Parts: sequence; C-alpha cells; structure tokens
Amino acid sequence: MMDEPEPMSAKAQVDASADRNTVIARDQPLILIVDDDPGLLKTLSDILAARGYRVNAVETGREALDFLAGEAPEVALIDLKLREGSGLDVLRHVRSRPSHTQCIVLTGVGTRETAIEAVNLGAYGFIQKPYDPEQLLLTIQRAIEKSQYERALKRSEQQYRRLFDEIPIGLFQRTLDGKLVDVNRAMVEMLGYPDRESLLQAHFSDLYVDPADGFRWTAEMSSKGAVLNFEVQLRRHDGQIIWVRENTRVIQDEAEESLFFGGSLEDVTDRKRSEQALRENEERFRSVTESAPNAILVIDEGGVIRYWNQRASVIFGYAPGEALGRKLDFLFPRRYHAKGTGILPRLGLRDPEERRSNLELEAVNREGREFPIEVSIGTWTSAEGRFYSLILRDISGIKEAQRREQLQARLAAVGQLAAGIAHDFNNTLGAIILYAQILLRQAEQGSVQSERLTTILEQAQRAAELTGQILDFSRKSVMERRAMELGAFLKESQKLLARTLPENIHLAIELLDGPHWINGDPARLDQALMNLALNARDAMPDGGTLRYELEILDYSDEEADGPLDLGPGRWIHLAVSDTGVGIPSENLDHIFEPFFTTKAPGEGTGLGLAQVYGIVKQHDGHIEVESIVGQGTTFHLYFPALAEPEGEEKPPPEAEQLTGQGERLLVVEDDRVTREALGEVLGSLNYEVILAQNGQEALRVLEQQRKRVDLILSDLIMPEMGGERLFDVLRKRYPQIPVILITGYPLGGGTRHLFDQRLTTWLTKPLTAEAVAQAVRKVLQQARQSGEL
Repeated sequence: MMDEPEPMSAKAQVDASADRNTVIARDQPLILIVDDDPGLLKTLSDILAARGYRVNAVETGREALDFLAGEAPEVALIDLKLREGSGLDVLRHVRSRPSHTQCIVLTGVGTRETAIEAVNLGAYGFIQKPYDPEQLLLTIQRAIEKSQYERALKRSEQQYRRLFDEIPIGLFQRTLDGKLVDVNRAMVEMLGYPDRESLLQAHFSDLYVDPADGFRWTAEMSSKGAVLNFEVQLRRHDGQIIWVRENTRVIQDEAEESLFFGGSLEDVTDRKRSEQALRENEERFRSVTESAPNAILVIDEGGVIRYWNQRASVIFGYAPGEALGRKLDFLFPRRYHAKGTGILPRLGLRDPEERRSNLELEAVNREGREFPIEVSIGTWTSAEGRFYSLILRDISGIKEAQRREQLQARLAAVGQLAAGIAHDFNNTLGAIILYAQILLRQAEQGSVQSERLTTILEQAQRAAELTGQILDFSRKSVMERRAMELGAFLKESQKLLARTLPENIHLAIELLDGPHWINGDPARLDQALMNLALNARDAMPDGGTLRYELEILDYSDEEADGPLDLGPGRWIHLAVSDTGVGIPSENLDHIFEPFFTTKAPGEGTGLGLAQVYGIVKQHDGHIEVESIVGQGTTFHLYFPALAEPEGEEKPPPEAEQLTGQGERLLVVEDDRVTREALGEVLGSLNYEVILAQNGQEALRVLEQQRKRVDLILSDLIMPEMGGERLFDVLRKRYPQIPVILITGYPLGGGTRHLFDQRLTTWLTKPLTAEAVAQAVRKVLQQARQSGEL
C-alpha cells in the first residue's frame, strides 16, 4: 500500500495551484498578489491565471519586497493587513521606485482614513473584501492599461529625450516670458555652457548681442505666430559671438492655449563668414572692375554676357541693363562672325589652341562707330559651368599716338632733308641777291638793266620766302620771340585778314577767359594765321564763316595725359574753324607734309600748312586738326602760357644805311660765292675787307695782320672750324673785336651762351645788302660808343 503524501501547507497548495493553472507567457501582464490568506491567494491566482495573466503570489511583505527587487509587475494586489509587515509599507516601496506598477489595495477592515492614505500614497484602487470578482477583474484590467500606457509613455519620452539630446542642432523650450525650461546637448555645446543646468539659468533675451534683435523677434512672433529663419548674433558663455538661425513656434494645448515656445538653433557662423568673405570678395571685385580703366565682361560658354562694368558702358555706350543677357556678338563687326557661332571662334573660345593674349580687333559702339580694342581673356569653371572674363582695352588713343609718332617721324625726316636743301639754297640766293643789289646800285635808274635787276631781286626774294617756308616747316627758321598777348594780336590781325578774305566769308573772333600771354614771334605767328586763313578761304568758295576762338586750359598732372601729350600747366588754345568742304580722312595724315596739296597745278605750293606746323612747333606748341567732309575743318593750336606777362619788347630802330669810314672787316664764310659777294658789298660801302673760308684760316689772318681788325662777320656752320668755336677762341685772344654771326638756322639752347660772351648780333640767310649794311653800321657805332674802336 503506497504511502499517502504528506499534507501540503496552504501557501504550498496555492503555489502549486498557481503553477498548474498559470499560463506562463512572458508577453502576458504580470500580477503580484500579496495576502496572508492562503485560500484567498489560491482563489485569486486561479481566477487571474484563467484569464491569461501571469501571477506571482506571496504571503508577507518581505517576500513582496524581494520579488519587487527583480520584477516590475503591471499590477500589485496588496492586502493592507499582513502577518509580516504592512501593506502600506509595500505600497510605499512600489511608489518610491521608478516603475509603472499599479497598486490595488485589498482590505476587509479598512476605514475611510486608511483608504485616503492609500490613495495619497499612490494606490490606483481600493477594494474592500469580500469583493465582486467582476469588479475586481475590471479594476485590474484598467490598472494594467494604465501601467502599459505609462510604460509606452515612458518609452516615448525616452525616445524623445534621446532624439532631443542627440539631434545635432540646438533645441529648446522657453516660457512665454523668455525663461529657458529645456535645452538639448547640442544647444549647450553651441553656446559653450558647462552643462544643461547652467544654461537653463539664463534668460533667452540675454543671449542676444544686439538687444534690438529681441524686439524684432517679438514683433515677428506677434505678427506671424512663428519666427522662421531668424538669423541673429548670440553671445556664447565665453563671450564669443556666433551667428545662428532660429525657428520657433508657439506650442498650444488642446484648448489652443499657449503653453510655451519650442524652437531650434542652427549655428550658421561658418556660412555667415563664407557669405561675408564672398561679399567682401565681390565688393573688392566690383571695386576693382568698376574703377578699372578698361571694359571688363564675364560671359558664359554660350557667349551670353553675365557681367558688364561701368567702363564698358562708357566705351560701348550701352547701360548694363541693355547689355546683360545678350550675346557678345553685337559688340563686334559682322566680318568677324563665324557662320552660326558668332564671334566666339574669332576670340579663340572654341579652340584653346587658337586663343591669343592681347588680341587686337575692331569693336563697334552703340552709334555703329568702329574702334580698335585689345582683348585679354581668362577662364574659370564653377558649379554653374565654364565662364570667360574679357578685358577689352580701347586702344584708340594708342593707335592715334602711334599714328602721330609715325607722322612726326616722317615729317622730321622730310624736314631734315628740306632744311639742308633750304640752307644750301639760301647760300645761293644770298649771292644772287647781293650781286643783284650791287649791280642795281650801279645801273642807271629807269633803265632796262635796272628793271631787269629789280625783277631778279623780286624773284630771288620770292625764292627766299619759299625757303623760309621750308625752314619754318623744318623748325630751322630764326625766331625772334617775345612776350605777346595773343588776344590783342588776333584783333590786330583781324584788320589784315578782313582785307585779304572775300566779303562772303564772315570773320568771327571769340576770346574766352584772358589775358592770353605767350612767348611768340609776331611775324611768324602772323604768317601762320594768314596761311590758315587762306586755306579756309580756298575751302569755302561759296563763302562761310571763319572763326577764331581763344581760351586758357589749365591741366593737372592727371589731366595732362592725352593724344597731344600736353604737359601739366597752363596752355593757350587757339581754335581756327571754317565751314568749308572739309578734308577727306585719307588726307588728314598728309596735310602737314611739305609740297602735299590737293589743289590744281599752279594754285598752291603745298607749303602753307607745313609752314604752320613748323611755326607752332618752334613755339613749343602742338597742332591738331579735325574735319568732317561737307561740314568744315578746325585746327587746334596749343601754346605754353606765360606765367606772368613780361611786357612787349619793341624792335630796335633800324640803323641808317651809312657807308663805312674805311674800317677793316674780316669775312669768314665757307661758301665761295657768298663770301665773295659779301666782300664786294662791304667793299662798295667803303670798308676794307679781308676774306677767310673757315675759322682756322681766320685765326691765321688775324695773327698775320699788322693792322687792327675792327669787325668780324662769320658764318656759324663751316667745316674745320665753325663760327661757334671761332667765337670762343676770339673771346679769349681778341676780346675787343666785335663779332657778327651769320646763320641759316635758329640759335638754339646750345648757342645761347654766345650772348653771355658778348655776341653783338647775328644775321640770317639769305643775306641782303641792306641787312648787312645796317648790322655792320650798328655794331661799329656801338663799339665807338663803348670806346673799343
């Protein structure tokens, strides 16, 4: 017979029953039952297990605490009166832990005060024994739902907090009055605070660098209900200033009552610095390009203009709005355009190997006028594609300067040749004139011989005037410059011009500013004005207006750079304009060349304007011409202004043509005919004449002469020893002998020292008997008055 099993204790029976009836499923709610009544434990365990709950039943408070140390049931059914411990102690323990266990208090002898205390301690429910099973199950189910809700809420809060803290931009919550209530780690780090708590002590408005930004924030929030993309400077905890972008909205409850502001801060300091650097670069770029002396353009690969600086508007005549967005082609003549591709291939933008730096082309401005430019091209690539920078330099001035330089060189070469010819011609003319004058004095007045000699002298004088024009052009004529007021000189010249010009030409003179003082030779300037007037007369066969305009120009160093190379300072500008037929452009580069003329044979020598050119240049001036066919021509003459009027010098009175008193004269001249002619003229005037063909021979003559030589006449340019060297020797060896120099060229800066060494006077070729007689007589009279003779 088998032994009967030993009877089990009540608790063991409940545990066994629970083990048999509880379905162990870890995903089912766990319920803790704490009651010292074994029967009740079993009954409750069976009921709950039958409903699919996991159940753990204990009889004492100690067992409950041990279980709770490792588990967190959804619901704890706690009897207030236990053999060991108190149900309220278990309740306190549960509520003191961060768990979601809901406690339902069971009691058979509880009072109202006990129930209130249990609720105050956090009990979910209070059920008095004996209980209604359905009511109990309903309460348990609701407690489980609350526990699960709190678990889910906690998980959600944990996820939110994890997201809140881990997100790389600053997040915050602030009260309506600006106090921070929550910030994430990114915001703490962004603002440089040691921890979250220290940042929460700050008021949001205190973070603004500029307090006015707080008012802007409030105004935007009030008007829009949100602050979006609000970029502002904040001050970090260490004092450093950063840029942030703030986005903030009002957080409301279900009743649409405002609770707080929630927002984000993104550190945009690097972007702001980049933007600032970009702006500064753009400002520097624009500062450089807008002040550049050249047109600067940026085009894309299609040749569309993306940038157009101010100088481009000046050069081409198009405002930026008219040029931007257009293809580059309209700035260049059509002859440069490739079929279907425009100007780009010509610039080498289709084939880099064909691209050249400093490419010279013709461009077209708004009026359709072509002008030369120099093109330099750069290239770069960005995210938007390839771009080209074009520097377009207007080289009209350079080309004009080159043209002028070539013209000046050509004129100088022609002038040098012409001067040499004129000098030799003057020697020949001098002999002709001197011998003709000698013969004329010997001829019977009114005779055929006298008339023929007079004709010879007249033609020789005309030839002398012609050589004078050539020397004027070549700047080799002798000038007698003095201070003169050009305005008064013009008015005086007007009388002669009025008699010279036909009545159908109106003469007008306009004087601006004034007075207009220059250092000039009145005779040469009078000749220049007459030549210009005659040129204008021929250009206006049907009449018109000849206008003279005089003004003062005052140039600074910066303003003096121009096509005429006028230096800084004051200049007198004389403009001579006519309303005639004009000069064709192809002739403008040649009008100052000697013997160039468009007139019919016999109507002009082609020396008039060449003479004007030379006269102006000998006055240290400049001349320029502009002309439009069918409208007229203007000659611009520029003379250096005198700082102060030096006063007009009157020419000395002419000496009387008196014969000599047997004075001994030494004539030094390398040209034999001129030398002999001079000797014969002076001999006819009762002078004793000695001839020498150069300076060395003259010195030998002086050494051999026993009688005193009273006067020496010497040519300036001679082989072996010229007049200048001879003069220097004479001043040392024979300082008492006066000297007259004869020259076909002006005495330049290199010979001015001769006057400091008592050069008495000089004569210019071609010589005339009257000029020689007057000069010799004048010098001898001065020598007698000074006691040297």
